[in-house]
Amino acid sequence: MDMDGNVVTVTKGAGGHTLLSTSTDELVGVAEVSSSRVIDPATGKVLAYSSPMQMFGFYIMFGFGRAIPSGEYKMVRLVNNQTFEIFTLGDNAGWWRSKLPPIRTNNGSSRVTANGVMYFMVSRKLDDDGLLRFDLESEEWKPAIKGPPITSSPEAWWNGTQSVRIAELNGFLCVIQSETQATSNHNCTNVWLRADDSWIKAYSIPAAPSSYYYMPLRITHDGGKLIFYCFFHGQGHLLRAYDPASNTCTTLRRLDDTTEKVGLCSLHLDRFVLNKI
Repeated sequence: MDMDGNVVTVTKGAGGHTLLSTSTDELVGVAEVSSSRVIDPATGKVLAYSSPMQMFGFYIMFGFGRAIPSGEYKMVRLVNNQTFEIFTLGDNAGWWRSKLPPIRTNNGSSRVTANGVMYFMVSRKLDDDGLLRFDLESEEWKPAIKGPPITSSPEAWWNGTQSVRIAELNGFLCVIQSETQATSNHNCTNVWLRADDSWIKAYSIPAAPSSYYYMPLRITHDGGKLIFYCFFHGQGHLLRAYDPASNTCTTLRRLDDTTEKVGLCSLHLDRFVLNKI
């Protein structure tokens, strides 16, 4: 759908548990438990599909992104921490094996691609080995990096952090930190951006106790407002905008109750909201 909520195109039977697209890409990667597909949202066509792998007791973790500077789209999959495979869109060679990650990951590990590098969050505390990096162009693992600076008491790291996720935001890697301070009854979602090999706390969004799962989608060019997706008890799935100048949030629109994941993509300079139901 477009930003006004008008349905642009519908692709039936292309859902999955995980939305793997990034906000600047024109294609969308969707993964299920044991299979994945690449979709062109402009036409609704499925451009690539990996058949389900029938392996009892195994788990598969997928990732999707675009290499730089070649611009090739690539899908990766890690099978039970024993096989790491790569698939290049448009290449008839199919899946081929590459080097395993230097650190064992789990099925709940977050992964996202930003500026040609695929990141895997393998530690909630984001210590020295917390973020693995895989370069999609060279198809080589780069040295792991640590997350944003930790400023917490000895009793609780990051002073009441409830959840941590990674995402791509305007071409940058970002960390989303949901924080609760029981002493002041203050809830907020901090958005950290990594630029020039350092972390910057770009936004600190006030969060209502009845809301959760804040996911940044895009920084606008008019004043640096942040478009994000979240869920409110009693109100459902919302697309909102945070204005750092006034420290206020505005609801852009309410999404359907069957919404599972939301992403933002660019199609011929137009912006569309991806609503997976």
